[in-house]
Amino acid sequence: MEKQNYLEILQQIKKAEEEMNQAISEKKRELEESLNKAKELSEKQIQEARAEAQSTVEKEVEKARKEAEEQASAIIREAEDKAKEILSKKLSSEVLKSIIEQILISDFRE
Repeated sequence: MEKQNYLEILQQIKKAEEEMNQAISEKKRELEESLNKAKELSEKQIQEARAEAQSTVEKEVEKARKEAEEQASAIIREAEDKAKEILSKKLSSEVLKSIIEQILISDFRE
């Protein structure tokens, strides 16, 4: 009888051990799935952030290009207006020399 009780206790211990191992395996599988989902989500968010950053850079570059074009156009218009004004006047060689020197000096200051 004592031997039978001992065998029953061993069987109960084995059954409890198997149930515990199964529960541990299930929990491990759940944690691995959760970790994989978190990894996939973070990779997706990183890709989205990179795409958004690239888009922002492209927009800023385009904005800077347009501003530079506008400034260049304004400078060209101003130079054309000054050239027309100069051509419309009859200038003495002294005045013409002074204007040319001012233009050359302003180019070197920039």
